Amino acid sequence: MSTKLILDDVEYDLEGISPEAEKWLKMYQFAHRRIYEAEGLRSVLQKAKNGYTKEIKKEILASKAGLSFDE
Repeated sequence: MSTKLILDDVEYDLEGISPEAEKWLKMYQFAHRRIYEAEGLRSVLQKAKNGYTKEIKKEILASKAGLSFDE
């Protein structure tokens, strides 16, 4: 385990922390990892949404114009 932790721009020494503090640290690390994973997933989903939006717009324009914009 890392011996230092920075929270709100304050560095804390983790050497010899209590079992209770260690429990909270593990929960903090878990939440931090999950947030990081969720941000990555959000990025992927946003890219997919943007692609779907582009295709919807293309289809709507094609149906209104009576044209095909297929590549």
